[in-house]
Amino acid sequence: MEKIEGNKYALHNSYFKNKKQGSPDTLLEIVQYWKLYGELPFNYTGDDWLYQTVIERQKKRGVILSQYPTPDCLAKQLVKLTDNFLPKNNRVLNACCGIGQITKYLLDSKLDVTGFDIDEELVELCRSIYPDAEYYTYDYREEIMEEEKWDLIISNPPLEKADLHSFLSWLSRTLSDVGYAIILLPKDYLGKTYPPKLHKCLRRFDVCHKEAVCEESKYSMLSHEICILSLTEEYKKERTLQKPKLTGKAKSIAEDKIVGSEDLRSIEMVPLDKISPNPFNPRKRIKQNELISLSQGIKEIGLIQAITLRPKDNNCYEIVCGERRYHAFLLNKEEKIPAFIKEYTDEQVLELAIAENVHRENLTVMEEVNSYKALLDNGKWTIDDIARKFGQKEMYIKNRLRLLLLIPDFQNLLDDHEIKVSIGIELTKYTKEIQGRIYKEHFVHEDSTNWKDLSVKEFITRTERIYTNDLSVFPFDKTECNTCPMNTGTYNLFGETGNSRCTDTGCLEGKKREYMISLCKAQVLQDASVEICVQPYDRVDENLNNILKESGVGITAAIVKEFPPLPEKPDKAKYYKEEDYIKAHDEYLAAEYDYSEQMEKVHAEIKAGNLKKGLYVGDGIPRYCIIPVDKSKENNPVKNLEEQNMKNKDNALKQIFTESLHLLKMQKLPGTTLSLFEDELFIFILLDYLDKKDYPLFGITNPKQNILTDKDKDTIIKTLSPEQRGILIRSFMVKYFASNNKFSPKLNVLLPQLAIQYYPAETKTIVSKHMDTYRKSNEIITSKIKKYKEKTEYAKMIS
Repeated sequence: MEKIEGNKYALHNSYFKNKKQGSPDTLLEIVQYWKLYGELPFNYTGDDWLYQTVIERQKKRGVILSQYPTPDCLAKQLVKLTDNFLPKNNRVLNACCGIGQITKYLLDSKLDVTGFDIDEELVELCRSIYPDAEYYTYDYREEIMEEEKWDLIISNPPLEKADLHSFLSWLSRTLSDVGYAIILLPKDYLGKTYPPKLHKCLRRFDVCHKEAVCEESKYSMLSHEICILSLTEEYKKERTLQKPKLTGKAKSIAEDKIVGSEDLRSIEMVPLDKISPNPFNPRKRIKQNELISLSQGIKEIGLIQAITLRPKDNNCYEIVCGERRYHAFLLNKEEKIPAFIKEYTDEQVLELAIAENVHRENLTVMEEVNSYKALLDNGKWTIDDIARKFGQKEMYIKNRLRLLLLIPDFQNLLDDHEIKVSIGIELTKYTKEIQGRIYKEHFVHEDSTNWKDLSVKEFITRTERIYTNDLSVFPFDKTECNTCPMNTGTYNLFGETGNSRCTDTGCLEGKKREYMISLCKAQVLQDASVEICVQPYDRVDENLNNILKESGVGITAAIVKEFPPLPEKPDKAKYYKEEDYIKAHDEYLAAEYDYSEQMEKVHAEIKAGNLKKGLYVGDGIPRYCIIPVDKSKENNPVKNLEEQNMKNKDNALKQIFTESLHLLKMQKLPGTTLSLFEDELFIFILLDYLDKKDYPLFGITNPKQNILTDKDKDTIIKTLSPEQRGILIRSFMVKYFASNNKFSPKLNVLLPQLAIQYYPAETKTIVSKHMDTYRKSNEIITSKIKKYKEKTEYAKMIS
């Protein structure tokens, strides 16, 4: 890490926006720079630089992993309350320690501090800044071991409902019978009504003290209060009668330790030089600081769970799960590692690798995308299957997969958080040639031409204005366009046509569609074996699709690959020096030879039936492509027919839905009372508007689930309570207000009236603040109007 010489950027509103590539970016990198050089990489003079750095980074990147750092004032307030207690051996546990804001003041109070956090980077950061405290990485959501009991615990925990529920459950297991917990909670959290499971957890605590906070956490949408909790006598008795119950990961670890078990016999100490990485692992970037933290943890407490390997040739092995643990052992210069060895197929390894990695927070965008692509390429997964597997909407998966259409430069910017995913998706609408132009013209130079910090709306406006209608990229006959008054190049003073743009979008779209239809029809007549195809995630023009269907031409969704690119012959006229041209020409001849070899291989694969030729029409610029042939489907005609039958059934159901909807829209609807079926259908629809934060209130406790499945909805409808029905309707109303862009004076009054029913004090504060501002301006304007009228009346009198 090089020292920054010369002038530095200010921390506030400057450093994270303007810093050069290679400058410290993560919190850990900034702390390491500070430790190395005794100064910060930016200009800031306050003692609270770490807290302010988090806030500035969140301004630029958004809140990551629900990290709401504790303000200094609030950290002091929490620690001040520890004066009321004398824990055993003066020890205190700082749970979910974050950047160590609370630790700082606990150490000042001469307490023996131990802290933990889920985020390995934050744990390493705290170890670096506060060496007098002890830290470890721990996920309180998993019961990995019977926890040590603590007399005093202090925490600003994650406040998302599912995570907070898990935290309180962990707290009830970890607090000693004489212990106290000083924690930050959402205001009135302990006094509300919750689903039975959460309610049972909350009943384990007595509230010994509550007080208001001196300062709220930045960017958190909630109001908070400090609570001091202890365990109820009833729960203490209940806990003593319970045997430690291990589930999930903890259970598997415990079972691994049973002497004589089958799994224990399969654990071997395998030489590291006999192990190769998992080729299916979607994670291509492993941060060095994460490995350092993990390797140090393994040195201190050992390896909690052995890695999993599968045997390969020559007494070698391949990793199935545990690549980071393997690299940590290499870092520790170990010779062997404990491993389970078991036979797995390639398909099983692929699914295990993706399942292990895809939900991790620090997986890059393109690593996530390539995970989905690997499953799709496998041939046994559809986009719908992937969406269900990972709890996402089908459109989310499709949009992620569309990012594969980006040129590598933009994919790298996505992975480095330099551009938003929404901008990446917008860029996929353009050919790779146009993307290359956009990148070179607006993402290379750090000056006023750079578009990295544009809003999505502004980015769309600029790209559409400059690049959408560039006639040079469309292959149809442009004879008519050359003299068309709607062509910006028609009246070019210098006769240049390279940057000609069509300003008649309707005409352009018509010509593109017309060309596509004629090309597809001609191709089918010429060679029916060539498939007209799109990628599974492409958006197909409905008009084009329908016209082709009527002509007997079908469009197939397939995993499409490009033909090897034809090398471009250098133009001698563009070279000033003869030797530069000769060098470029030699490189061209070498590339042409490679191209010929690649094309020979492609044609051989087509002849062998491993590939087939296709005509790709997914992005509006038709071109020939190659499609891998799934031999397993060719050898299983019954399965193919069953799959085709299922697709036909899906299509029939879609058509029934479309035409039934049209019928209902055209006919007069009955005015009778809603039937029981209609009421259930109404609830089914409302469940689409349920906010994820309210899922636990309806029995959905998986924090990684983003949408409700049809099965979830059916279960909720069968057991729906009046309270849940009320939450559903209110959730719908809030989302309606949030998405409604039509101005209505009546709605502007109705929404505050809704809010004041449930949060009267907060709503009155909001109303008072804005109405006070209005009243002041109203007084000034009224006074001016009065003076103007008086002046006008006076003018009339004297005229």
